[in-house]
Amino acid sequence: MKKLTNFMLAAACSAALVLGFAPQNAEAQLVVVEERFRIVDVDQFEKRIAIAKPDANPDVRQNWVYVDSETRGSVRNYTPNGYFKDQQLSPQQILRTAERHEGELIKVHGGRDWDGSIDAKTVWF
Repeated sequence: MKKLTNFMLAAACSAALVLGFAPQNAEAQLVVVEERFRIVDVDQFEKRIAIAKPDANPDVRQNWVYVDSETRGSVRNYTPNGYFKDQQLSPQQILRTAERHEGELIKVHGGRDWDGSIDAKTVWF
């Protein structure tokens, strides 16, 4: 019984050492964001959307939302009879749709980066 206990203790210590010294990524999101923002401008070249809080000056950018290849988007289209259909958007379509909706509100889910900008995971129009 004593040998089994010693073996278990040695195995646990070995596992802790291996996991403790394993290489880990240093990249992390500081804060998760899911909030509504007003579209101020769109920078297609840098793949980013200039945003401001809904109650702030709609002509002044307060932050950037970055769109990458994994960002998902959707826009809700309403029919005259009251039904709606959600259309899924590619990253390029997100930027084009944002240009058409400048001054309107969007909902963004993503994470804040070290500089305060937002890396979008999902954008809803």
